[in-house]
Amino acid sequence: MLKLIAQLLGVVVIAALVVAIWPGAALEESGAVAATAVPIVAPSSPATQLRPAQSAAGDGFGQAIAVDGVTAVIGAPQASDGRGAVTVFSLQNGRWQETAHLTASDGAPGHTFGQSVAISGQTILVGASGHNAAYLFEQANGRWQQTAKLLPGSAQDFHFGRSVALAGDTAVVGAPYRYIQGEMVSTGSVAVFTRQGESWPQQTRLTSGQSGGRVGSDLFGWAVAAQGNIIAVGAHLQDKVYLYESANGQWRETAVLPGDRGGQFGYSLALAPQSLLVGAPATDAQATRGGTAVLFMRQTGGNWAETARFAPEGLRPGSRFGWSVALSGDVAVSGMRESEGQRDVEESGGTFAFRIANGRTAQSVALYAPNPAPFEHMGTAVAASTDAIFAGAPGPESAPGTVYIFKD
Repeated sequence: MLKLIAQLLGVVVIAALVVAIWPGAALEESGAVAATAVPIVAPSSPATQLRPAQSAAGDGFGQAIAVDGVTAVIGAPQASDGRGAVTVFSLQNGRWQETAHLTASDGAPGHTFGQSVAISGQTILVGASGHNAAYLFEQANGRWQQTAKLLPGSAQDFHFGRSVALAGDTAVVGAPYRYIQGEMVSTGSVAVFTRQGESWPQQTRLTSGQSGGRVGSDLFGWAVAAQGNIIAVGAHLQDKVYLYESANGQWRETAVLPGDRGGQFGYSLALAPQSLLVGAPATDAQATRGGTAVLFMRQTGGNWAETARFAPEGLRPGSRFGWSVALSGDVAVSGMRESEGQRDVEESGGTFAFRIANGRTAQSVALYAPNPAPFEHMGTAVAASTDAIFAGAPGPESAPGTVYIFKD
């Protein structure tokens, strides 16, 4: 991945005709001097554009992306009248090849299977919030098969499957809404399931309060992330991220991280063993309300400290930088779904990759579609592996959607 960023940054030398729209990377940091800005340019074209063999206009392919090693899982929640579908790609001989097309065993119009996806080893988790469910698939003899259907423990939890995360034998499913006295409110919960043999019983239900998540309107569970024995939950209407850790089979809240009021801090999350990246796409960074992303590093003793806050210099109003985020090694990625891109194309979107050194941004590069279309929304979802960056562009209803892969 470091080669990727160095290579893309080097385009400014070998392609003099490319004009950098963004003159540099501005970094707002806590307790430190910002890193020196570096040139930001867009590569001439992405390495690969992925689309499934089965696709149609309005599928929303690229709405959700998850990557683990040489396997990529991509959701198309609007396929087949909103039944939804997920396509699995595998890296074979240097090329990403479609290897599976997944659907729910009981899929029906409006279920939005594929709205959220996660993968860990030989297990895939797919959210279908339109059906208030999540589905588990496991690979055996080279084939992916549905092995479980997860449901909320409380009938009042709603939009269950809006977000999902996997960490080994732990599955995490967010339900950011709740029915209370016949009214749907923006007060959510998160269900944690643990594999036991061939079943996945619910282990616990997390909320932002003591009485069923009753902390005003917070959308607790809009975003979730999991790594090892840590779970992160975003509640962006309250601009908070909650952190939980398990010990002896019990999950306990260990930290609550606050963000700038009104910035939608916690809208997106990415968690690595010692770092957490939080998207805040409505933050008033540089007086543009273009969004930002905040990096936290775990300190000795277990506390989490903000080490960097960054957004591209010259970010235009309403770009929604931080709509999606991803982490892989020392590379952080953030999508800006509603950016006009480098060619002033309305909501064509874009993505930025950042190299992190000592908890701070050292380099950055802009990634755009080679032929952007209005409302393509590149950066709706992002993912990163050791040598590639994935950016989803689900597009307008007239297009099936695309995933761009920028790689070494």
